[in-house]
Amino acid sequence: MKKLLPILLLFFTLNAIANGDPNNAKKFGTVSGNVVEQGSSTPVGYATVALMQEGKSVTGALTKDDGTFEISKIPLGDYNLVVKFIGYQEFSKAVSFTSENHTLKLENITLSLSDKVLDEVTVQGEKVNVEYKLGKKIVNMSEELVKGSTSVSDALGKVPEINVDASGNISLRGDRNVRVLIDGKPTQGNVADVLQSLPPDAVENVEVITNPSAKYDPDGLSGIINIVTKKNKMEGMNGSVNVGAGVRDKYNVNGNLNVKKGKLNVGLSGAYRNDRYYNKGNFTRSYLNSGEKLDQQYNEISNPNFGYFKLNADYYIDSTKVLSAFINGNKWNYKQQNFFGYDYRNDQGEYLFSQNGIGRLASDGRNIGMDINYRQDLKKGSLELDFYANDGANEFYSNSEVNGETAEQSYTSGNTMKAAWNVYVGEVNFTHELTEKLKLEAGYKGEIIDASSENVLSLNETQTSLIFPFQSQLHAGYMTLSTELKGIEMKLGLRAEHANMSSDSTLIDYSSLFPTLHLQKKLGEMNSLSLSYSRRVRRPEIDWILPIEVQTDPQNIRVGNQGLQPSYTNSIELGLNHNAKNYSLNASIYTRLSNDVIRQITTFDEDRNVNISQFQNIGKTTNYGISLSSDVTITDWWKVNGGIDLFHFDIDEDQFPLPNRTLFNWNGKLNTTFTLPKELTLTVNGNYSGKQYGAQDINLAAYNLEASVTKKLFNKKADLTLSANHLAFNGERTEIYYDGFTQYNETLWENPVYRMSFTYRFGKMKMKNRERSTGNGGGFM
Repeated sequence: MKKLLPILLLFFTLNAIANGDPNNAKKFGTVSGNVVEQGSSTPVGYATVALMQEGKSVTGALTKDDGTFEISKIPLGDYNLVVKFIGYQEFSKAVSFTSENHTLKLENITLSLSDKVLDEVTVQGEKVNVEYKLGKKIVNMSEELVKGSTSVSDALGKVPEINVDASGNISLRGDRNVRVLIDGKPTQGNVADVLQSLPPDAVENVEVITNPSAKYDPDGLSGIINIVTKKNKMEGMNGSVNVGAGVRDKYNVNGNLNVKKGKLNVGLSGAYRNDRYYNKGNFTRSYLNSGEKLDQQYNEISNPNFGYFKLNADYYIDSTKVLSAFINGNKWNYKQQNFFGYDYRNDQGEYLFSQNGIGRLASDGRNIGMDINYRQDLKKGSLELDFYANDGANEFYSNSEVNGETAEQSYTSGNTMKAAWNVYVGEVNFTHELTEKLKLEAGYKGEIIDASSENVLSLNETQTSLIFPFQSQLHAGYMTLSTELKGIEMKLGLRAEHANMSSDSTLIDYSSLFPTLHLQKKLGEMNSLSLSYSRRVRRPEIDWILPIEVQTDPQNIRVGNQGLQPSYTNSIELGLNHNAKNYSLNASIYTRLSNDVIRQITTFDEDRNVNISQFQNIGKTTNYGISLSSDVTITDWWKVNGGIDLFHFDIDEDQFPLPNRTLFNWNGKLNTTFTLPKELTLTVNGNYSGKQYGAQDINLAAYNLEASVTKKLFNKKADLTLSANHLAFNGERTEIYYDGFTQYNETLWENPVYRMSFTYRFGKMKMKNRERSTGNGGGFM
């Protein structure tokens, strides 16, 4: 007992000392708080909160749906508290835990939107119409573009620098050598048909990229148009439905449904459109050798209908990892009947003979695309993996019954072409910040196309059938370096590419390098100056090179060219952006020097009495021009935007002589929106194109005016819109100078066209938090 007593006294003494020592009282700390978005104060869920020491994470947690977090059992000491979330700037704060101050409560940690990559210049308004990044112009799908448009093709026709003709063909700054992408993926099948099937309110914005960096596919001499579709930004369930109808049998319906809960976001959208148009036209052909003339008048009934669907899903594994997938499809069916009459006259204008008849044309096609994308934010960069596949088919049919005054002048001809394709694309993209001011981007793209085409020609009772296989492989790697030096942001890139296209034999095989350079300098708070350079290529389309004949009508045949080769261009552009509180101005001066330029050339076959069109390499050309665009908020109730493009197409005039060729071609657009009392909005869109000279043709001056009125209903949950297309419209008129004859074409499309549509939005209309970035939608975009 005497020996035990000292031990007990020692134990109680040490225990008392320990309990009374404040340094040992608390060995761990606790931190809690909530994370919100700057400006809106909306909670940011699933953000990473980490406590760092010497660059290493000691402990951490994810924020909950409401943006709150708590980290406990933190060893005492000094830390750097770091908050990260995709699409936001990183937040960092020094914190300390001591025995006296072991519990920290941090209220409203604010995250601001990321601008680490080359600075964006915002133009105006709560949601700006136009944003500028280095080498890229982003046009948001604003009200003045959507209202009165039944398809993306209609809306694109209102965007400065982009032109869409009545057949849906797209040109950028007057050049049809443009690459059109949807969510960074190449469009398969006929681009015009695919864009006609996509409703305008399914699109978030349009990226106009006239000098892309090495990260982008270099195909398309005049640049890239990337159409970015919408993704859900609302927590819970929400969506919209739109129905519309127009005069003389025109109907459309589209809708979307989104469900977002925690880490999972699912969206479904679809559209269907069925129209009928009544058009008319005429052409006059003068044969140079004989002096004879052919006059044709026709009335046309066309019935296009289009369908579209998309199912997409995003799963946010955590705040740095996102797995995304989508499946989408397009369906198009086009039928046309053409009632025509021909009059033939000699060089004195005297009547020789006449023919009349009916021509029928039909196109029926579909494609289905599937994409899987994984993106992960790394400590100093990001990694993205993407796989895309597309399966499609199209059948084209044409038939003509011609009745003449004699049996020799009467005949029946037709053409059927069936095409099918499978496309597979795999991509890897990697970014890494080498230093605070030096960023590396690198990646790989592989693309395989397996396609076939069957062509059947018929004349009276004789038929000829041909089948052509087609295979294509493309492999490309790129690297870019971005930095800042003395206030100048710079991006230098190089892309290496090998492509092989073959049918029964090798048609195209090349390896090439594509360097790019982008510079940008801010000039004060409102101005920026940019300079860019890129080397680009235009690869031939499949139907340009396969040796098939496609008869579009009794007078015109299109033939493939197996000798067609890629065209290359060197593009330089100087741009100036001025951004004030209520207006913006963008000006660009550019030039493109191109070799082996691809153009469709038409000749006359006297033996068959038909035009034969074929894509050919026509040699060197020089394009240069000036592009001006502006966005102005005149008052709270009046906004205006538009642009003017002046461009010159320099070509060998000895090879392609055209009369009175002018120095500049030009076109202009003006969109204006008036916000009126009683929840009414008036939108007016107008465009004018002056004479435009090509290789063999002159498109004469054309103009078009459209207008729409929208009434908001049911507490702004619904819109009722009345629109009028082709209010003022003079059609399309073309003078053609071919080898052997000249021709004047005039097409007058149905006008005016009145439509009414109703849109209803349902579900939660309040943002839970800013949409998390899922990369570039897959691919190099």
